[in-house]
Parts: sequence; C-alpha cells; structure tokens
Amino acid sequence: MSKEGGAKIRSAVFTKVAAGEMLYAFLYEERSREEFNVGCQIYDIDETRSIPGVEVERLFGNPASRDNSLGSGNIMLSWRKNAPLDNSRFEYAYFPAGGLEVILSGMSGIRFITEKSTRLH
Repeated sequence: MSKEGGAKIRSAVFTKVAAGEMLYAFLYEERSREEFNVGCQIYDIDETRSIPGVEVERLFGNPASRDNSLGSGNIMLSWRKNAPLDNSRFEYAYFPAGGLEVILSGMSGIRFITEKSTRLH
C-alpha cells in the first residue's frame, strides 16, 4: 500500500493466457477522506483486431456517453452515468499499431477499464 496526496493506494497486476493470448489485469483500490474507488484495467497488448464500438454498446445494452475516437482506426468509448453493471465508469479503447496514441503511450491493442467510486461523506 502506498500513499499519494493523502490517498491510500493498493494495487496488483495479474497475467492470464486466454485463447492463446496474454492478458494483463491491473486491479486497484484508492481511498481518500472523501472517496473510495476500486477498479480493474484489462489490456490485450498488441492486439490487431478491434471490437467495433457498436458491438461493445450492444453488449452493454446502452450507447456510450462519450466517444473520444480520433480517427486513424482508434476507438475510445466511455460510459459514465449509464455505465454497465452499476459502475461509476467504464471505458473501451482500441489503439492500432502506428497510430499517434501508440506513439504517445507506447501501447497498441485493446484496453477495458471499469471503476466504481463511492463518496464517503
């Protein structure tokens, strides 16, 4: 557990081979005086196949509340108020190799983020 800006943070990273591909899961918990957050980020690094945004929306039963896709083949969708499974935030992103996002982040592939935030006061 570490402390950052008054918040207590615990995290762990796990790997799993699924369908012959290595997946990475980053689990975290952050607690401050005002808020408690738990989250999970799953990465399929260097994945060359994207999941079409409309398919992700269909799987979760509602449209994304924000589409930050920048073109060049990338997809960045986020759900806030209408996040699946009563989460506070859900995001899906696909970054194709060679895109600007990959140059900036160093990662291509698929990323899912889900997070639940609870106000403590």
